Amino acid sequence: MKNNNENNNKTNKKNMRMMMDIAYFVVLGFIFVTFVFGVSHNVVSGHSMDSTLQDGQRLMSTQFNNFVEEGDIVIATPEAMDGKRVIKRVIAMEGDTISFHDGVTKVNGVEIKEDYVFEDEEAVLDGEFVVPDGHVWIMGDNRNNSIDSRYIGPVSMDDIEGEVILSIIPFKFVK
Repeated sequence: MKNNNENNNKTNKKNMRMMMDIAYFVVLGFIFVTFVFGVSHNVVSGHSMDSTLQDGQRLMSTQFNNFVEEGDIVIATPEAMDGKRVIKRVIAMEGDTISFHDGVTKVNGVEIKEDYVFEDEEAVLDGEFVVPDGHVWIMGDNRNNSIDSRYIGPVSMDDIEGEVILSIIPFKFVK
């Protein structure tokens, strides 16, 4: 009986050691990825990106803004928002012409098809705007509950902190 207990104790100690080693390497991996690849952790606050992202959802994002393109979800701190961090989708890039007429959004004369927008957009703007050099036009997916470029204008690329790459909880890639 004593020999059986000793074997169980040895097995339990080995299992515990293995679990500690795995946890150690997961933490080291997280630190490595964070510092080498410039990845940061963010939490969604609010409902401007419903139904793509939900309030309280945890995200990972790159800390590079030079690869941002139309359709990407970005973390930004627009100057016009007094340093408030926002999560929005890039709708138009520098040099693009964005227009709003009767709730329809067009980029360079083409109506944008947005499967992620689930309700008709209330007409907040009417007109045409050219996105200046070094700027992007960002909007929340929940258009009727979003303070975005329709209110604050184009956002400087210098104010883009990075691109959202995946959701941690629940786990899924974000686009």
